[in-house]
Amino acid sequence: MVARMTGITVPYVLQHTLQISPWLHLYDPHFTGLLLHSCDPLVFLDMNKLEIWALQDIEKGDALTMDYASTEDILYRQFPCACGSDNCRGWITGRKERINEQGRRYLQNLERKCG
Repeated sequence: MVARMTGITVPYVLQHTLQISPWLHLYDPHFTGLLLHSCDPLVFLDMNKLEIWALQDIEKGDALTMDYASTEDILYRQFPCACGSDNCRGWITGRKERINEQGRRYLQNLERKCG
């Protein structure tokens, strides 16, 4: 276990909230805002126990990364991914949302550049 989370619960999504349930989110801009996204994350968040667990060895100075889709049904804002992992999805969404128009254009441009 890396850490336990605390914060204020709110009934809506903000940029620095983590989803506890479809109608409840944990707001802590001082800690959760520091968890960066990666498609090959270093940590996993147990939103039932509000704990952060290491998935890989974490070296001093490493940014703590999580897969945002592992906790969020719908993100505050979709965005391009630059994690560089072998399994990078390229565009990050919540687990229950489709890629928006901006994401479709972004991924099409990536295919043109790489293809």
